[in-house]
Amino acid sequence: MNLQALALSAEVQAAALALLHFVWQGGVIAALLWLVLALLPSASAALRYLAACLALVLLALCPLLTFGYLLAQAAPAELPPLLAAELPAAQAGYLSLGLLAAWALGSAGMTLRLLLAMAALRRLVASAVPASEHWQWQLCRLARQLGLRQRVRLMSSRHVDAPVVLGWLRPVILLPLAALTALPPEHLRALLAHELGHVRRLDYLVNVLQSAVEALLFYHPAVHWVSRCIRVEREHCCDDLAVQLTGEPLRYARALAEMEMLRARLPEPALAANGGTLMNRIERILKPQAPQPTPPRTLLTAGCVLASALGLALAGAWACSSAADSAEPQLTADTELTAEQEHTAQQEHTAQQEHTAEQELTAQQEHTAQQAEGSAEQTQPAPALPVSWLPAQLQPHAAALNEAARRHGVDPALVAIVTLVESMGDPRAESPRGARGLMQLMPATAANIAAERQLPEHSSERLFEPEYNLDLGAWFLSRLLATYDTAGGEQRAVELAAVAYNGGRPAAQAYLEQNAALPAETARYRDLVVALWNERLQPESPTFSAWQQRLGAAQR
Repeated sequence: MNLQALALSAEVQAAALALLHFVWQGGVIAALLWLVLALLPSASAALRYLAACLALVLLALCPLLTFGYLLAQAAPAELPPLLAAELPAAQAGYLSLGLLAAWALGSAGMTLRLLLAMAALRRLVASAVPASEHWQWQLCRLARQLGLRQRVRLMSSRHVDAPVVLGWLRPVILLPLAALTALPPEHLRALLAHELGHVRRLDYLVNVLQSAVEALLFYHPAVHWVSRCIRVEREHCCDDLAVQLTGEPLRYARALAEMEMLRARLPEPALAANGGTLMNRIERILKPQAPQPTPPRTLLTAGCVLASALGLALAGAWACSSAADSAEPQLTADTELTAEQEHTAQQEHTAQQEHTAEQELTAQQEHTAQQAEGSAEQTQPAPALPVSWLPAQLQPHAAALNEAARRHGVDPALVAIVTLVESMGDPRAESPRGARGLMQLMPATAANIAAERQLPEHSSERLFEPEYNLDLGAWFLSRLLATYDTAGGEQRAVELAAVAYNGGRPAAQAYLEQNAALPAETARYRDLVVALWNERLQPESPTFSAWQQRLGAAQR
């Protein structure tokens, strides 16, 4: 096929005309979205986000549907009269071909920019290191409170200045090294809740698709405006989740303000807690509008207005191409394809492109995860105890201890301290009352845990198996922490969990509600666990040293 035949082909003419039609179609859809948002000023961020996403879907569909419609006319499409006036057919065809070439060049440049940004994100993950076990545990707690079952890895990097979420198949949250010292723990916890909101809502995937639409339809300002509306409302949705989870709007607003001071320019596909207009977000958090029920009539009007955009686009395409219905085909016999054959080929080609893009993105995410896991393995070649001053008796059980704590969302330091106090790392330990194993579980308690978790092949003898005992004990400890998590902070939850672990839940409930006196043994157990917990981050524990001396003196 020579250049002139290509320029006059029905495909080139339909594609060029579809791009030109999209100029007014995009403007109509953007105007309709603006009207919908104006009709819903007090609506929830989730509803406004949904409206903006529907508008972006319409923007993406309009050129495809217009192209298919024009191609189905089985007649050579013509340029609009404004551009084709006084032009011979050959010149009009070359103009269409030049328009497509300019669009393809710009789209390729924007796509290359997107791929380079994603490659930069891969390098960020590859150069990051796993965060401390303490913050990984905090992340697990927040994820559990959000109802998020997907595993999220927490890593730290010196190349980011705000928490960032990457990926949707194997999500990773990058934590800036500077934030560990510059932000108070409660503020950093609130920002992590924001990032977990992105993971729960699959915002990274939506953001990648947004960027792809922006790359393909780069020439229309309406696409970028609609995409910006999506990003703003997305941040509002995650802000609402973070405030709902923390219950402290003022603290979260302060966290945003402090984090803004650490902000750096991030690659586009990243999702960070500093997106959107900071002052608007803080004002929205601190001065929320009174909830106003949206009238059903208003919702119906907004939905009809937005849905009518697609009908208007198709009607415009039909009106602009109706003059070409009576024209005779000008293609040579050896290059002509029927409309049905070309439409089928176009659908197959589009499906193949989408499948290939999906495979490439999936492979890229898997490669990123493998690099990050390899980096983690190089940083921590062997399992280590979560507290530096723990005795060597616990070292053989370090891997099982860390795994049980991670599986049930408990701080491994707390599991290690309870194991130390209960058995000193002896898997065959058995108390006079019959408690068994590393975490000294009573057979009746263990049987109840196994029944609730529907664990097969449970027996009291298995309590002497280190992995099994740690798994049951960490699960039981996580339940106790969840029960007392709202009773006054993390340390208070650890204190009450220790009381319940040693003296039973009724004693802990009476101690909590009525300030009842505890048995002497339970009080000593509580004081020891809490003191060791408070010294977990120190290089040495005075409490542990004094306890060891007392044990040695008692044995002598």
